[in-house]
Amino acid sequence: MNSRFRLLEFSLGILAISSSGVLGRYLTISSTVATLWRCIVAALCLFVIVKLLKIPSSIDWSKYRITMIGSSVLLAIHWVTYFYALDYSNVSIGLMTLYTFPAMTAIIEPIWKRQRIPLFDIVLAITALFAVYIIAPPFDVSAEMKLAVGLGLLSALAYSIRNIWLVDISTEYNGTTVMMYQLLIVTLLLSPALYLIPVKIDSSQWYGLVALGLITTAIGHTLFLRGVSYYKATTASILACIVPVFGISLAYLFLNEVPTTRTIFGGAIIILIVIIKAVKTK
Repeated sequence: MNSRFRLLEFSLGILAISSSGVLGRYLTISSTVATLWRCIVAALCLFVIVKLLKIPSSIDWSKYRITMIGSSVLLAIHWVTYFYALDYSNVSIGLMTLYTFPAMTAIIEPIWKRQRIPLFDIVLAITALFAVYIIAPPFDVSAEMKLAVGLGLLSALAYSIRNIWLVDISTEYNGTTVMMYQLLIVTLLLSPALYLIPVKIDSSQWYGLVALGLITTAIGHTLFLRGVSYYKATTASILACIVPVFGISLAYLFLNEVPTTRTIFGGAIIILIVIIKAVKTK
């Protein structure tokens, strides 16, 4: 697979992931229950894809059991805390806090792999973080906003470590298979929510849950995970910085959250960073 096709595939995944903010704000049910149903929908979708395309579905569980279970726990934490952050704030604030994860990844990945920390990636990640800060509107220091920021940062940390943890297995097995098993594990972890959190889901919410499971999760996160097998986790994370631009654009189209001059300026910086990193990784 050539580098251009890999970048196109990864970009499509990023575009699909960008829908998470809008769909997260659209859904009014419990964040835990919403995460559970997105996993059920996405797991079923990927199971069908694995069977239809005859993708190998076996994994060496004796070797990767801890990796799969541990990273799945982190994925569940990432999704649940991000949705709660959206509940207490808005799409811009949610994205601003979540997209500290490229900077976290740029620092954590070389430490994890006992490698030298690349200064260029650190500079790009911090610049992207600053651009996301510019994008976000000024926020108050209310208790709810502090909670939203804290949850967003926790979500970012969980996502960063999860992506780094999965690099080895993602290069050995098909990303669709790995993601399918992760979704099944997260479903098992969150299944008690069906009994502990009584929720009535109307038809409009089901539309949102199906879209979240199919577009954001099955398509977006699977293509992102495949990207992690092509690139370093840090590179994939920096390229993913374009998500806030896409996400805020979708928020404007579907939620009438009008972008400000700050948003446009910050988005332009992010686009420039992504172009630089994309060219450098060819």
